[in-house]
Amino acid sequence: MTRAAIKLVMSFIVVACSCSGANDRQEESRSPSTDLSAADSLHEAIEETMAEAHRAISELGVTEAAMLRIQTALSRLARAPGHKERSDLRELHGGGAASAVLSGGGKDSLTLILARFQSGKTTPIHDHGTWAVAYILEGQERYIQWERLDAGGDPRHAQLQVKYERILGPGDAVYWFDPPHDLHSQEATEGVAWELLIFGRNPLQGTLHYFDRETGRVTTKEPVTPADAEERNDWTAQ
Repeated sequence: MTRAAIKLVMSFIVVACSCSGANDRQEESRSPSTDLSAADSLHEAIEETMAEAHRAISELGVTEAAMLRIQTALSRLARAPGHKERSDLRELHGGGAASAVLSGGGKDSLTLILARFQSGKTTPIHDHGTWAVAYILEGQERYIQWERLDAGGDPRHAQLQVKYERILGPGDAVYWFDPPHDLHSQEATEGVAWELLIFGRNPLQGTLHYFDRETGRVTTKEPVTPADAEERNDWTAQ
């Protein structure tokens, strides 16, 4: 190879390395801003969803029309990327379920939660002391709505029966009203199920009840303190 040819090859190598370095620097400089933009986009989508939920309840009350309107808002939020990746999920009651609070805080404030359920792990029959709308993001779950047969006079005992059962997939939604209409249980039927929920009140800061259908026994779970709720970012039964 002549000296001129060697110089030509070396010049190509230098140019290639320079371009590669520039591309690496460009990728490095692009990634943080891209991540920030995605995070801002998700935050904005969450704020819009919560604002629409507030408007629905303010204008329509806790009615079927309001639940359907909130369901539509959740369907729009579901299209925003990054729910799972940007949420700090915490385990629930050792049953394979986990959750993260996306918006809300005060005891009586509307609260948005992301929940994950594992296949074969059925939640106990439970209540939340408030209405809610649940929207399925991914996976498939069995949702069972329960109703009491007794008058509810004994806080330690209840007779229950299934009101209805549904298999829910991506894009499906379900809602329940205030007590005594908030009794339900859930289970992912295929792999992992993810869902978004808006509650009428913060489920972290309310007393929950668990129901054993076979024995009729009712057990109570007192709310965690606001400080514990913020630190643990968990909730007891959903």
